[in-house]
Amino acid sequence: MVTAVCGPSNVELVRSLGADEVVDYTKRDFTADLDTYDVVFDTVTKSSFRRSRRALRRGGKYLPTSGLANNLWAQGTAFLGKRVVAGMSVDKRATLPFVSALLESGELRVVIDHTYPLSDIAAAHRYADAGHKRGNVVIAVTS
Repeated sequence: MVTAVCGPSNVELVRSLGADEVVDYTKRDFTADLDTYDVVFDTVTKSSFRRSRRALRRGGKYLPTSGLANNLWAQGTAFLGKRVVAGMSVDKRATLPFVSALLESGELRVVIDHTYPLSDIAAAHRYADAGHKRGNVVIAVTS
């Protein structure tokens, strides 16, 4: 089961992407769901291990996508029964054909919010950093 957390304007989008349950963070704090989740995958760095650990089941993992402090947490959390797993990476050569097949079959849907030309990369960063994007921001590189 996948539970996704987002703001009210994204609930239907996230549900359409396949989440089994969607939590609107303006109405409910998922970290209050004690011992509920096997994994908290923080894709937008809006949470923290400190906040999320109550919601993790014993043996659960917090997977951040960034944050230097998470590397320190990863070193010292194994004894807690709940862990931070930082520095995730995959063998991209092996993974790209798998991701490509998911895209071609329609099992993976990519949401693109805005596309900017390379000449407007600063504007693209400002838009993404504002924290209100509803998908990916793409930089179009043309020759």
